[in-house]
Amino acid sequence: MSETWGPGALFGITPRDGDLTNWFAAVRTPAGGAGTVHELRARFGDWHRSVRDVLDRLDPAEVLHHDLYESPALPSYVRGTTALIGDAAHAMTPNLGRGACEAMVDGVTLATLLTEHPVIEALGRYDRARRRRTQRLVRTSRTVARVATATRLTGVRNAVVGTAVRFA
Repeated sequence: MSETWGPGALFGITPRDGDLTNWFAAVRTPAGGAGTVHELRARFGDWHRSVRDVLDRLDPAEVLHHDLYESPALPSYVRGTTALIGDAAHAMTPNLGRGACEAMVDGVTLATLLTEHPVIEALGRYDRARRRRTQRLVRTSRTVARVATATRLTGVRNAVVGTAVRFA
């Protein structure tokens, strides 16, 4: 299992059942890039051996490409009797691995509050309970993405992260 950071990009590799490999790549680029296997090989082909091994085994028909977006900080997750949860309220890049988790916490929080309070009160409590925390996670995820895909001062980044990992 690994996540490798390079200038403006990252590449992750994780094992899967059945002797399969899950991988992901992220590149800072304008929205709508093609994300073809050719582009992946051109961008990551000179990275370390594990990355090259994954690239050598790619089947273009099985590669999925998705642009990543995050939500702007909303002033409220509630309007009237409608509440936003999960990505509708606080979409974030996957750098913290918290998106689906926070969506489940939203749902449980909202369900619990709806069983304990009248609807309007429950929705207000939900907004107060979840909005600040999830918006902080969106900002933190954005910061991690910026650090991981930095294009400047990568030597300093690598030294700081390397030192932090050794002492963790």
